[in-house]
Amino acid sequence: MLMEQVVQKNIPGYSTLMFDVHLVQLNDSPPEYNVPLDLPTQSIVEGNQECETPIQNGDVVQIKYIGWLPDGKVFDNGTNTPITFVVGSGQVLSGIDEGLVSFCAGGLLKFEIPPVKAYADRWEGPVPQWSYVYYNITVLKPHR
Repeated sequence: MLMEQVVQKNIPGYSTLMFDVHLVQLNDSPPEYNVPLDLPTQSIVEGNQECETPIQNGDVVQIKYIGWLPDGKVFDNGTNTPITFVVGSGQVLSGIDEGLVSFCAGGLLKFEIPPVKAYADRWEGPVPQWSYVYYNITVLKPHR
């Protein structure tokens, strides 16, 4: 209220104002580097990866998974409650969708997903903007 009174008494209407501003913190902006949009999801496969029907876009899969941040903090754990989704439909991170194609059920797939194929500029719970995320995924049941 005091500031409004000062402004009303001391600054004439249509005045040109000048400010000296000191930036303390900048939020909601990406880091100073540019991440290419076609950066691939890196994966390491453990287990037999020869099968008659590898996963394709449009397949319904059921997976168990655990996701963690670069500092090792687990942010997502579906090891006790598997999820079912259609590969390539956008129901999961694009890095997971892309990484599952050509994979076979039963093995362990370890993903390093770049920010542009994870959450990019969105905060998602404990996952900060522009963060890499890591997942261990086991495909339980692929269906066509």
